[in-house]
This record gives sequence, C-alpha cells and structure tokens, in this order.
Amino acid sequence: MMKKLTAVILALMLAAVCCAAALADETEMEQEAVKLFDSDWVGVAGHVSAAYMDGYWSVEVISGDYTVEWDYFCVYDEEKKALVSSDEGYGNTKTVISRDLEGSEIGREVQYSDGQAEFTVNENGKLVWKDLKEDAGAGAEFEKIGWFAYDFYSEHYTMNVFWDVDEEEDGTIHAGLKVQIELDDEQSYTSWTYSAAYNAEDNTLVAFLGTKEVQEAAGEALATIYYDGEAVFSWDEEGGLHWDDKVEGAGEGETFMRSNG
Repeated sequence: MMKKLTAVILALMLAAVCCAAALADETEMEQEAVKLFDSDWVGVAGHVSAAYMDGYWSVEVISGDYTVEWDYFCVYDEEKKALVSSDEGYGNTKTVISRDLEGSEIGREVQYSDGQAEFTVNENGKLVWKDLKEDAGAGAEFEKIGWFAYDFYSEHYTMNVFWDVDEEEDGTIHAGLKVQIELDDEQSYTSWTYSAAYNAEDNTLVAFLGTKEVQEAAGEALATIYYDGEAVFSWDEEGGLHWDDKVEGAGEGETFMRSNG
C-alpha cells in the first residue's frame, strides 16, 4: 500500500513539474510575442493595432483613407514568429465604411467574415501584413509607435499624438509622429508642437524640433518663442503619461491620461 501511495505522489509531483515547465514555456512565448507585436503600427497604407488578450490577439487594420477595416482574431505561431488568424474567435472580417464629404462615418457593410492573414516583423523592424484572402496588404510596411497615438489630458494641458502624412506637389510623401500640447487658461493660449520618434527599447516617445507659440490675449497673433524644443514622453506603472520638457520643464508634475472621447 505504501509503495502504491509513494508511486502516486511521485506521479503527481512529476505532473506538477511538467505543468510548471509548460506554463513557463508558454509565458516565455507570450512575452516574446508581446515584445514583437503589442503596439499600434502606422504607415502610408494605413494603421494596424495589435493587442494581446489572454492568449489571443485582436488585430485591426484600417486603410489610409479610413474606408476599409479588417479585423482578425489571431494566435501566435512561435515557429513562424507570426500572428496567424484563427477560426476560434468571433470571425475575421472585412468591412467597408461609407463617409460623408466631411469624413464622418455614415454606414458600414461587412463584405466577408472568413478572412485569413499573417503578420510578421521584418529585419528592419517593420510590420508586414500578408492578406491570404485577397492580398490587400501587398507591399505595405508599418512602423511601430507603441500606444502613443491618442488624445490625452492632464490637470492643465491637453495633448494629441498623431501620425501625420504630408504629400508635396511632386508626389513626395513625408510621414511621421507629431505631438501637439495646448494650454488654454482663458487669459492666454500656449502650444507646443513636436516631431517625434518611438523608442522601442524603453517604450518612450522622443520629441524634437519642438515649436512653442504663445498668444498673450484673445485677438492677438501667435508669437513663436522657440523652434528647437526637445522632450521625452514616458509611461508610469499606473498607465499615466509624463512629459519631460528638456527646455523649460513645462510638463513637470503633470500626469496625462488617455481620453475616452
């Protein structure tokens, strides 16, 4: 009887060890996937959001003109180092969006719900979207920008971080992240506008070529204070965003939260 009990205990211990090892491998795989993909990604072709949620991934692709949306339910393929669409979720849809002349959405039509796709990161750190149904992502690459491209607010300021695309008359396209911060205290108005780049190593936004403008009173012209502003934007453990203004410390003590609107 004692031998049987000992054997059962050993078997349970072995199973526990195997289970712990499997969980450790799964956690390591999840961390690898999150480090690779969990982010907003932007490019001339549009915008991709890849968000991890309890073992699965929600991936949304929006065309550059905001008229087509692809939504995928994905899993991480460790061998391919890719997010691969799965049939286990709510479907993999393509939706056509109708907009009025002002750009406001006026209607949606789902074209299909059996899409298939793979997402990988190439040697240049760019996201590649392989649309296995109609090859809509052919030639497109997307740049990683973390989760910065939203509207934020603090006690005294409002902030908008956005992907700006500008096309010259000769067809040359300039694209990049912009940060605009505004302080409007009824008596005066101040704004800071930066170009910015995402630093994936420490998950910060590095801002440069910042312009500060001030309007001392209503009706007066904006006066440019400087053109060489620099700043770093970083997250705290509670999800607050902090503005480290390198010129005059304007953001000291401020914590920005993402707007719900």
